[in-house]
Amino acid sequence: MKIRTEHLEQLREEQQLRRKQTESAATSKFGDLLAKEVDKASGANAQVPVARLGADLRYSPQTSDSSMGAVPTEGRIMENMDALLDQWEMYAQQLESPAKRANLREAYSVLEQISQTVSELKQDVPKLAATNPSLESMVNELEVLTVTETFKFNRGDYS
Repeated sequence: MKIRTEHLEQLREEQQLRRKQTESAATSKFGDLLAKEVDKASGANAQVPVARLGADLRYSPQTSDSSMGAVPTEGRIMENMDALLDQWEMYAQQLESPAKRANLREAYSVLEQISQTVSELKQDVPKLAATNPSLESMVNELEVLTVTETFKFNRGDYS
């Protein structure tokens, strides 16, 4: 009895095609959800009266540059969250690499950086929680994910 690899190759191609379709469907679902949230946020910002916008943009001599830097802006927090998600991607790639043992130390250092970034975000978010509660929930979820991964890493799940 001969083993025919033609059928195996065809099955592998079909599995890869299904996997790509599933990934693209998941990506499009995420993209649609992200677009809805961005539209909601831009719609909420568009409802602010014009007079109020003009008042916020005026320069006041009583305000100093140091006080402006002390208040975290939503844009700065979003940039920090974007960098944090990039760190999560780097962490996941290091765990998936074939030379796993060599990358575990590097992965743990990335996990420590993630933990530090999350704690910094936790300090900044309460100042914006009243205006954007979804931002606070995202930071809380990232904190839970970080603590869970640290626990799993220390427990030895990846060794």
